[in-house]
Amino acid sequence: MAIPTHQKALLLTAKGGNFVVATIVVPKPQPNEVLIRVEASSLSHLEYKIQEHGFFVSEYPAIIGLDAAGVVVAVGHAVVNLSLG
Repeated sequence: MAIPTHQKALLLTAKGGNFVVATIVVPKPQPNEVLIRVEASSLSHLEYKIQEHGFFVSEYPAIIGLDAAGVVVAVGHAVVNLSLG
């Protein structure tokens, strides 16, 4: 399956702001990163604290999220312990 050029993402617009669904460019993995095709995700209680108080976010809009599952579809050139699939 080809990697799409765009994806839907849940963005946090501002500290204390709303979450909005937007279409964004699919990033290319950096040397020590992997790209995962997310097949399931959720918002946890921590994301609501981040939304309300701005913890861990330095600029907006921000993509936050700690709970996701999927398949590795690309790896950066320095990744050695993970592979496609």
